[in-house]
Amino acid sequence: MIVHGSQTKKVLIKFCNWNKKKIIISRSFRFINSKFFSSGIYLPYNFKNKNFIISKILELQKIKNLNLENIFIHPHKKNDKKHVKIKNELQSLLRNDKAIKNHIIFINNSSGIFYALECGLVVIHISENPISDILNPKIWKNIKINKICDNVYIYKLKIKNSLIKFGKKNEFVKFLK
Repeated sequence: MIVHGSQTKKVLIKFCNWNKKKIIISRSFRFINSKFFSSGIYLPYNFKNKNFIISKILELQKIKNLNLENIFIHPHKKNDKKHVKIKNELQSLLRNDKAIKNHIIFINNSSGIFYALECGLVVIHISENPISDILNPKIWKNIKINKICDNVYIYKLKIKNSLIKFGKKNEFVKFLK
């Protein structure tokens, strides 16, 4: 098994009983640099309850002064009516000139959470299903995890480069040699 961070290897060994000799840490084949994300809200590939998401974001806006102007639809759902509708609704509700710029909001599951943490951003995670989605502090010891309100958590990375070792161009080809 190839993983791209020491913390992932530790989790697989401790909680999944994988053989540490069969887990290799390599630079990421997918994540090449650390400058991909902008602050804002990242809508998931799929969601069930639009009203729940909107209510949580509005609740969050009251608690924290965040940059909520940028709303990004999942790349595979850019033309999906459900996604466009929630983006438009959120844009009409959220206007903020004095916003904190280093926060990013993910809704439901996303591989972007670890990537954003490694990029130095503070991640806010809103989940329709927190039992399966929210990171567990007993497992992810290198991430500071705090509950903001029901179904909303904030993450900060304690140890840089522990989740993802950023790759270089053609990293996969080099790995095969």
